[in-house]
Amino acid sequence: MRNATILVVKLRGTATETIKNIVLAGIGKLIIVDGGDVTEEDLGAGFFFRDDDVGKKASPFTHAPDI
Repeated sequence: MRNATILVVKLRGTATETIKNIVLAGIGKLIIVDGGDVTEEDLGAGFFFRDDDVGKKASPFTHAPDI
């Protein structure tokens, strides 16, 4: 899995938790695609978005913490 490339489409619900687990397991590359806008509901569904991101496009505002 360390050489795998994983594509995730839409950062909703369980996707953020799944991404976290995949990254912690160790992967080669993660690609996230989400053309939707960030909503207040997204703030409670995971840790990728910040309050200031609400109303903006989701993909450019994914903040991955340094590991």
